[in-house]
Amino acid sequence: MGIDTYQYVSPLRGSKTDVEEMVQFIQKVWNYQPHQILTLVDEQATRKNILKAIDNWLIKGTQPGDRVFFFYSGHGYYIWDDNGDESDGYDEALCPVETKITSETMIRDDEIVARLQRLKGRQVMVVIDAYRSGGMTDGLPGKVPDMIAYSAVAANQVALVDTENPYRGVFTHRFIQGVEKKRADSNHDGQVTHAELLDYVRRESQAYCDRHKQQCTAGVLTPQLEARSEMLDKKLDFYPETAHQPTQHALVVGINQYQRRLLNLKGAVNDAKLLRDTLRRSPVQLPDKRVLLDARATRSAFIQAWQDMVKQAKPGDTLILTYAGNSKQQPDTAPLDEKDNKDEILIFHDFNPKHPTQGRITDDELY
Repeated sequence: MGIDTYQYVSPLRGSKTDVEEMVQFIQKVWNYQPHQILTLVDEQATRKNILKAIDNWLIKGTQPGDRVFFFYSGHGYYIWDDNGDESDGYDEALCPVETKITSETMIRDDEIVARLQRLKGRQVMVVIDAYRSGGMTDGLPGKVPDMIAYSAVAANQVALVDTENPYRGVFTHRFIQGVEKKRADSNHDGQVTHAELLDYVRRESQAYCDRHKQQCTAGVLTPQLEARSEMLDKKLDFYPETAHQPTQHALVVGINQYQRRLLNLKGAVNDAKLLRDTLRRSPVQLPDKRVLLDARATRSAFIQAWQDMVKQAKPGDTLILTYAGNSKQQPDTAPLDEKDNKDEILIFHDFNPKHPTQGRITDDELY
């Protein structure tokens, strides 16, 4: 999420660029695919849409074992603490596009924390480039053990826009450079750990502050990292869905010989073998148990092979079914969904026309 153009508060420069560069970064370095990324920019980033995206995209759209990445660049602020859990009496808040400083249009840290706690079992990385972002996730790693949270500044500091590389967040730009260009790799072992990245972004953020004293009026920029101590020396990579790469799975069926000889064909098995050999020359999962030829191609064997393939597949994978053999139509059965009142069926080796289901699969069953 990134917001430059606010409806009621001062605009920013660089937040949209931060989002664009972060998307490019996680695609290039961590191999995220476009279908795994949701962005909310400017007018899209309303309070309602942000909370809905967290609830549906991050929480309901993932499962234990997945990796969840949350990034925000925009205004941050503080408002009175409404439940007594803040030692300074103020909640940190993110500012949606319709934020009014005196209203509840902001999103309190309590609301963010309550949602992030529902991500137990996932590996979670939070990166926030905003004013007072350092207090946004206080104590969360203790409640979500596999969570890592980076913040551009400490709780009492103002995040800055980099005017040397106009315009982008000082922190976001250095976060990306530290990992992608391995500029944070202080021991030159070819890897960047969380401890190395924290040291790098702190050192580089402070160097920027020292060069721009009129902009950095507090005289200090201190990016924050919240994580369990044992995470600090781990390599900083964050491939989605536990690094699962999309895979193709295939099931190949070819039938020349039927129990009812009147149905016998020529060429179907050759077609199936040609498809089998072609698929196996590409990165497709096609074990022998999913190549069903002639007598092996019964209804029950097909259903078992299909169920095994579906069980093995993960979100984002592709399933391929090829069938060479007989097919026919029969009267439509529930649900009555055919305009011509006929179901299409695939006919298997053990087809029995006198039995309502033996040796056949209807289009409804396939769907």
